[in-house]
Amino acid sequence: MKEQEIRRQFRAAVNIQNKQYKLLKEQLLTRTSKADQKAMLAKLKEEQDRRLSMLSDQYEQSISEVKQHQHVSVDCRVSAVRRWLIVYSVMYVCSQFLSARYLKN
Repeated sequence: MKEQEIRRQFRAAVNIQNKQYKLLKEQLLTRTSKADQKAMLAKLKEEQDRRLSMLSDQYEQSISEVKQHQHVSVDCRVSAVRRWLIVYSVMYVCSQFLSARYLKN
């Protein structure tokens, strides 16, 4: 559930980033001379790639944190089940012992 929300937020951020890139590109193309456009576009594309890379890194880190949290949560539940099983197995052994003792007398 949490992973899906992170994915949705990531996709939304990438879409926003792409829209901003396109708008900025259009603005800069109208203001830049033909001679400077190629260099400007290369620089703009490099900046776009850097930003998308940062978003991707943040996404991977967030997913990793969620998975780590889920792993810890599962470990806690497993420990609780183990403790429960120990308590009930001790209670079962005690009841068997008392039943055997009661039946002997």
